[in-house]
Amino acid sequence: FGVGSGGGIGLGDLFNSGGGSKGSASASEARDRIKKNPNDAGAYRALSTALQTDGDLQGAATALKHFTTLKPKNAEALAELAGLYTALGNRRQTEVVAAQTASQESSFATVIATGLQSKKQSVVGPDAIFGSLATLTNDRLTKLYQQQQDDFNQAEGVNKSIVALNPKDANAQLNLGQAAQSAGDAKTAIAAYKKFVKLAPDDPTAALVKQQIEALRQSSRPQTATPGG
Repeated sequence: FGVGSGGGIGLGDLFNSGGGSKGSASASEARDRIKKNPNDAGAYRALSTALQTDGDLQGAATALKHFTTLKPKNAEALAELAGLYTALGNRRQTEVVAAQTASQESSFATVIATGLQSKKQSVVGPDAIFGSLATLTNDRLTKLYQQQQDDFNQAEGVNKSIVALNPKDANAQLNLGQAAQSAGDAKTAIAAYKKFVKLAPDDPTAALVKQQIEALRQSSRPQTATPGG
C-alpha cells in the first residue's frame, strides 16, 4: 500500500528533450512524424516510450500528456501517465531529502565560520562564502519542493480523469486516493478511499485503507489550543 511533472506540453519542449541511447533513434523518428503532423497521437505515444527507454521521464510525461490530450478516453495511457508523474514526484522527494541534508550542513558550516572569524577578517570571509552556499542550497530546496508538489498534483489530476472514465473501478479509486494523499489533498484522498472500501469491502487492503481514512481524518482536524497555551 504505497504512494503514486508537471510543466507545459509545448512542442518545443519535446523537440529539445534529449536522448542518446537505445530509444534515441525511435525518438528521432517520432519527432519527425510530429513535425509533419502535430496531431499524430501515435507519434506522441512512440516518443514517450522512446524517452522512457532513455530515462527521460519528464520528456516522456510531456509526450504522453500530448497523447492523452488527443485521446482523452485512453485509460491505459492515462494510467501510464499517472505512473510517470508519480515516479517524477518520488524522485523529486529523494532529491528534497538530499537537499535538506545539504542545507543543514551549509547552515552548520556558516555558524562555525562566523564563530571563528575575527573582527579583522576581510569583507569576503568564510561566513560570507558559506552564507552564499546556504542561500543557493535553500533556493534549490524551495524549487524542488515546488516541483515535487507539481508532480504529485499532476498525478492526482490524471487519476481523477481515470476515475471519471470508470467511477466503479475500485483500483482506480485506490490509485486516486494514494495520489491525492501524496499531493496533500486529504479531502479527495478520504473520498476516494471510502469509495474503494465500498466497491471492494473484501479486498485484502480494505482494512489498511480504513486505517488510512481515519489517520487522514485525524490529521485534517484543526488543532485545538490547550488552556493557558
